[in-house]
Formats: sequence, structure tokens, C-alpha cells
Amino acid sequence: MPDRIAIVTDSTADLPADLAAQLGITVVPFGLRFGHELLRDGVDLTTDDLMARIQETGRTPATSSPAPSTLTAVFGQLAQDHDGILAVFMSSRLSSIVKAARIAASHVQETFAAPPPIEIVDSLNVSLGLGLQVMRAAALVRAGLPLAAIAEQLRAEVPANHLVFFLEELDLQRRRGRVGKGPEVVGNVLQLKPVLRLDEGQVIPHERARTRARALDMLVEFAGSLPAIDEIAIIYDTTPEDVESLRQRLVAATPDATLDIVQVGPALAAHLGPGVVGLAIREHLAG
Repeated sequence: MPDRIAIVTDSTADLPADLAAQLGITVVPFGLRFGHELLRDGVDLTTDDLMARIQETGRTPATSSPAPSTLTAVFGQLAQDHDGILAVFMSSRLSSIVKAARIAASHVQETFAAPPPIEIVDSLNVSLGLGLQVMRAAALVRAGLPLAAIAEQLRAEVPANHLVFFLEELDLQRRRGRVGKGPEVVGNVLQLKPVLRLDEGQVIPHERARTRARALDMLVEFAGSLPAIDEIAIIYDTTPEDVESLRQRLVAATPDATLDIVQVGPALAAHLGPGVVGLAIREHLAG
């Protein structure tokens, strides 16, 4: 019998709640703070709730990653009835959660009499770029691989996972320090739609489009540039009307890939602003 391995991720993985429950994945929520009110990402409000609240108040919430104490409690609870814990989290270049998880794992190892091993994997990704890695972890657990081998496999496969997306405006990202000022200035002056991607865990410019239609074209072109795709997911926050036409184009461009559609969760939507559309892609894995 394979070891009973618990899988943990954070809410920025944008995994639908029913899928996470089906796969037995523990999701630790980020926080969103409106003044003195702290809400849990995906638990206390949805993305639609968030956007309605921003529209009504004109205020964008601050977000916070789970603290080491929160992760210690999660790991400690799972340690009671699992033989190992695999935690796959948002990129360490975008959040402090990987650092917090390592602190929490150390604390559990020091305080439990016979603690199970805990592996922390830095996805170097976010949204479904992280979510696809978590789903891959669940598949490897079901296949009966031991914990250390699963963690090693996930780290080796990080470069096969891609996230590319475009924003209606780059100013919110610039003010939050996610991208440099240069692309934002050019985008504002020429009224371009910035197309961004994750590279080694950080957001970098990919292309610039003059129209939303051209930005959608660029997403399809990016998918078509990859030699073979196992999984592809469309992510969006406030424009479901873009999704169906994009889905049809991707089915034609990548007929062998599994395709899903997922709404970006509140924590990421608070950073990205309305109108986001993107693709999370996992290239074909040999074997």
C-alpha cells in the first residue's frame, strides 16, 4: 500500500472547491483586508462579490499570505493521520508563503514526537499554473510514488508549466511592485494591452497588443507555439463572454489537450483588476 500522503496548497491555485475536495487537497486561503475586516479568499467571498464591492466602494483590498502559525496548525493537524505531507505553493518570487511553509514544517518537525516527513515545493507559478502542478501531485500520489520522489518529480517538471495572461491596465500591477515601470509607461502612452507571462517565478512582459482582440490572438498563438500540450485552462475574472470563443479556438489549435475553464479567485483578482484573461498550460510530459 502506498503511504497516505496529504497534499496542501494555497487558494491562489484557483482550484474549484469541488475538485479540491474530490482530490483530497487541503487549500489554505489567503486573506483580503478591507480596513479592519479580514476575509478569507474563496471562503468568505467570491470574485464576483469582490468586484461588486470594489465597484461600490472604490476600494481595493490588501491581500496577505498565510502566516507560519496558520501553516503550522494545518501541517500539525494533517500530521496526526498521514504518513507524509506534500505542500505545493505560490511562487516564492511573488509571495512569502514558501518561506512561511518552511518555518512551519521545521516547527512541526521539532515539536512532534514522531513527525511525518514534509516536502515543500516552490511552484514558481500561480493561479492554474500552480493548480496544474497540484493536480499532477495528486495523480502521482494515486500512482503510489513515495513522497520524496513526488517532490523531486514536481520540481523537475516546473519548467513545463506556463501562465500567460493579459490585463486591461498595468498600473495596478506596477503600483503593487509586480512588474517594472517601463512596460507600464509604454502601455499607457500607446494604450496597449500588456500580455504578461510567468518566467522563473516572476511576472515579465511577453507582448503588447493594441486591442483586446489582438491580445486574445496572442494567447492562442502562445499555445500554438508549444510542441505538445497535456493540459490547458482558460482563466478569467470578469469577462466570461471572452471564454467561449477562446475555448473554440484552443480546441482547434490544441486538439489533443485537456481543456478547462476557471475563474480567477479573489486574492489574485484584487491584484490583477477586472478584464483579465489568460492561459495556464502544462506541456506534454514524457512517460
